[in-house]
Amino acid sequence: MLAQKCGFKDEGFGNQFGEDKMESADLSFCTTRELINELLSRKTFLGLVLHADQELKTEKWSGEQTFRLHLNSNLDCEEASRLLDAVANHLES
Repeated sequence: MLAQKCGFKDEGFGNQFGEDKMESADLSFCTTRELINELLSRKTFLGLVLHADQELKTEKWSGEQTFRLHLNSNLDCEEASRLLDAVANHLES
C-alpha cells in the first residue's frame, strides 16, 4: 500500500481533510507514478499534473521532451484546457 510504503503519518494538515500527511523525507521512496496517483486521489487537489514522460536524472534537460498530463475528477477537459491556457499566457508575459 502506498501509504505504508511512502511513510504517511496519521497527523498534521492532511488529516484535517481526512487524508494522511506524507513526510518529505519519505518521498524519495516513491515512484513518480505513485506520487501522481496519490495526489490525484485526494479530494482536496484541484488541478492537473504535467510531467516529463521520461524521468529526469539530471538537473537540466535539453532537446525535445514528451510530457504527460493527468487530471483528477475535480476538473473536466474543458476546465483543464482553460487552466493550461492561463498558465501559458502567464509564462508568455
